[in-house]
Amino acid sequence: MSLALLAGCASYRPEIPVSKGHIDKETVAPKPDVAPPPVARGAYVPPPKPAVKQPTYSVVVNDVPVKELLFALARDSKQNIDIHPGITGKVTLNAVNETLPAILDRIARQVDMRYHQEGNTLIVEQDTPFMKTYRVNYVNLSRATTSTSSVATQISSTSGSGTQTAGAQGSPVAGGTGNASNTTVTSKSSNDFWDVLAQNVRNILASTQAQKLSSEERIARLDQIKAAQAERLQQATAVSGAGASAANLISTAFPTPLPVPGDPKDDIVINPVAGTVSILATGRQQALVQQYLDSVTASVQRQVLIEATIVEVRLSDTYQAGVDFSRLAINGGLNVTQSLTQGTLLSPPNLAIGYINPTSAIGNIAAAVRLLEQFGNARVLSSPKLMALNNQTALLKVVDNRVFFNVQAETVTNQTTATTTFNTTINTV
Repeated sequence: MSLALLAGCASYRPEIPVSKGHIDKETVAPKPDVAPPPVARGAYVPPPKPAVKQPTYSVVVNDVPVKELLFALARDSKQNIDIHPGITGKVTLNAVNETLPAILDRIARQVDMRYHQEGNTLIVEQDTPFMKTYRVNYVNLSRATTSTSSVATQISSTSGSGTQTAGAQGSPVAGGTGNASNTTVTSKSSNDFWDVLAQNVRNILASTQAQKLSSEERIARLDQIKAAQAERLQQATAVSGAGASAANLISTAFPTPLPVPGDPKDDIVINPVAGTVSILATGRQQALVQQYLDSVTASVQRQVLIEATIVEVRLSDTYQAGVDFSRLAINGGLNVTQSLTQGTLLSPPNLAIGYINPTSAIGNIAAAVRLLEQFGNARVLSSPKLMALNNQTALLKVVDNRVFFNVQAETVTNQTTATTTFNTTINTV
């Protein structure tokens, strides 16, 4: 009975409803984890298709007219052919299992001809001069560099003697001798790419034209050169007696010089701004020019990375005389030649350091920096890198500016006062 009474007397607390304005985060039932989709495998690159093998031909001829041989090749290769009527000459050839372009190239070496393919038609024409434009990617820039290194030493000695008497004091007479030495090394380099390129191409065309000329053509060419020289001689003779009016006389009597036929100067058109070279030449000459331009552009467009390390060494008491760079030679990487004292005073000291290490990027340089620490406290100030074109001058200048003052005092004395004027000039070195 007691338990029932206790239960009946227990108090009941009703659940308090949540207000609508209360901020509460709604509980969201967790979603089941979904496995990510499998990685899509990319399509395999198809294997390269084998190149179609070109048909080969065997040709054995001896002193055969070139037109007959070309017609036979066109018939066997089932191609149309157009032959210029000026194609003449005979061919001796032995070709076994060679392609048609290879056989035509060998024929072109024996006969003055060139060819090209237009669809299914083979065009054969005389190797006359034609215009072709080449692309040369180089900056329109001309550079001239002058570098001067000088060493000057000067040693002077003085001597003096004086006498002193009871009534007067003698002044010493000073006499001196001097010994001076000056050494100056001036290095000059000039880089005018476009002018050098034009001159080299003209030389190629002139040399090939001279080899191609026959004896009669060479005689006619010499006569033309002599006529041009005679004209210049007439100009010089007329100018010699003209005096101050020589310029007007030349422009009036000789308005335009007579051009020499076959002069390669007229066969080259160079545009440095657009980077193009247009050449009027035969097919053989164009092949030589193409080979030359490929070689030149591959060289001048090569870049050179120069890495330098600037190290400051505070010499210890043991090495106050300086750094012995010959001790830094590592496996032939550093080549040091120094002579701090010469046999005579007229010979200045010299120091030359060279570094050649084609197999290591910076190994010997790092080792040399560590070896500098034996002469004192070494501290790397900077490690600059320079990128320069091949065979171009690169300049790396390391400067530590020190400021000093030059003070000049000028004193003016009159009867009563003395005035001193100071003039201070700031200098840096």
